[in-house]
Amino acid sequence: MFDTAVSLHEFGELKIPNELSSKDQSSTYGKYGLGFSIVQQLPLMLVFLLEKILGDGRSNIIFPFLNLLLTASTALMLGLTLQQLGFRIKTALLATLTYAFGTFAWPYISYDFSEPLQTFCVMSAFWFLVSSLKSSPPTRFYLAMSGFLLGYSVLTKGFLLVLIPCYVIYVWIKLERNQRVAAFIYFFSAMIIMGVLIAGINYHRFESVFEFGYGKESYQFTTPILSGLYGLIFSFNKGLIFYAPVTVLAPWALWKSRKNHQPEVVFIVLVLISYIVPTAMWWSWEGGSSWGPRLLLPILPFVVMSAAMILESSPRLELPFGVSCLVGVGINLLGVLIFFVGWNWILGLHDGRISLDLKGRPDNEFVVQEGKQWFLPYVAANYVPGLSPILGHAWLLNLRYLDEPFSINDSSSNDTQLPTVEFSPLKVNFNLLKGDSSTLFLLRSANFWMWNTIAQKPRNNNFSFPLYGLALGRHGDKAVSEGNLWRALYCYKRAAELMPDISAAVVKLSQVQLGLKKVQSSEETLVKFLQRHPREPIVRLQLAFLLEKTGRPKEALNEYKQLRNFNLDDSNLPLVEKRIDYLKHQLGQK
Repeated sequence: MFDTAVSLHEFGELKIPNELSSKDQSSTYGKYGLGFSIVQQLPLMLVFLLEKILGDGRSNIIFPFLNLLLTASTALMLGLTLQQLGFRIKTALLATLTYAFGTFAWPYISYDFSEPLQTFCVMSAFWFLVSSLKSSPPTRFYLAMSGFLLGYSVLTKGFLLVLIPCYVIYVWIKLERNQRVAAFIYFFSAMIIMGVLIAGINYHRFESVFEFGYGKESYQFTTPILSGLYGLIFSFNKGLIFYAPVTVLAPWALWKSRKNHQPEVVFIVLVLISYIVPTAMWWSWEGGSSWGPRLLLPILPFVVMSAAMILESSPRLELPFGVSCLVGVGINLLGVLIFFVGWNWILGLHDGRISLDLKGRPDNEFVVQEGKQWFLPYVAANYVPGLSPILGHAWLLNLRYLDEPFSINDSSSNDTQLPTVEFSPLKVNFNLLKGDSSTLFLLRSANFWMWNTIAQKPRNNNFSFPLYGLALGRHGDKAVSEGNLWRALYCYKRAAELMPDISAAVVKLSQVQLGLKKVQSSEETLVKFLQRHPREPIVRLQLAFLLEKTGRPKEALNEYKQLRNFNLDDSNLPLVEKRIDYLKHQLGQK
């Protein structure tokens, strides 16, 4: 999605560097909807400014900040909708805070999944619909906006098509017969325009108006429905009742509200059934490496809304609602204080397999031995209670903040012997962390204060690279592979501007400049970098190649000799020695 956003921003195109398409072949397009890539145009406009002011990849913070704003806005729309429906301000406020902090919506502010945008669209569409239908006749603009936002949600993820009939039925129930036709005209007008746009984009990318990018996955509803429903709602690993505990109040609340708010109860029940049932049958119902049932996030506001309805029945019910909210805060804080995929990454370091009797999982996720299916631990973490991320993150928090039973900050030392801990049925060997710097960085990364991230140097000398620069580098690599050196030159120049102290970006820029016969520019690029970092071997090696290639053997020989004093890796040292011997022979030196 991010590469698509950069391509759209820089070139007005949808093509991206090599990506596997839904048809399991090499493709020039990503498989995901464009909705989030379009919204990402806003933070992309600020990257160069933030890098000049703050540097060191700190512009990266604005990308998850986008999801923070979307999540906060969704919570606000939830509260406003309850107000429009006639609920007390206190009920609306409690529901707003519960969604924001008492559910698994909270951890997703730290990552650029598209679910927060999907959720904002479907919740805002309902607010516009409720606001419109309060007037007589219904407000036309609000009807059109509701249809537009639903259409945009489908542009973001095609599966959200299943929710459109729920909105249609709600309009049908709320309006008199003589008002329905006019209301549907405005409701569907913007939606139809969005539908035509989506069909055109699908055809442009995948040569079919009905292909949304998932290819064969679109038909892989292979999980037994009871297994999927249990996993999504009741399991300790992914269940709604754990990651959004107010869920336990929702059935009772809907039943109690069935007379006073019949249209809304019908709407919410239809939304839950039409969305949860097919999701439960999906081959990857758990949503991959995620916190809680990620795929249910778009309908989570309606779960909270239905639970909040119980607050109107009796003041005594505020206590169970408040308790469930606080339990949700505690559980989801585990996925906030440590990046929510941390436990899955630790499990992913282990090669040992776990025997599970599962149906519907793809063949590449397990091996069959002695008539049993053996799964890797990161898959088993979706099913085995002992491997639940809730338990894993609670344990990791001891390492991160309390240094118990050992300190994460000391775990990279070769002198420290880390324990093996029983998480039945797996023994987690924490010694494996020593060779995995990226997982260690994840476990150390949580920071309460955004200002520390912006104002101070990255801790433990882990300097970040701007995501925008890395994406431009990938687009440059793609252009080189296609022989489009002028585009590659543009991409590498922009990447080098964002990453002026990254040797790989500078070397690639110099190579393309040389390929375009811009010898002086190529040399100046390398020399300017070496003035700041004189002992960078890869850049100096590239300069020596350039000098040799452009007929300056004495200068090239001098550069190669200087490289002898640097810490060259085993692959480059023989090459340098070979070039020195060759140039000495050519110049008649001993």
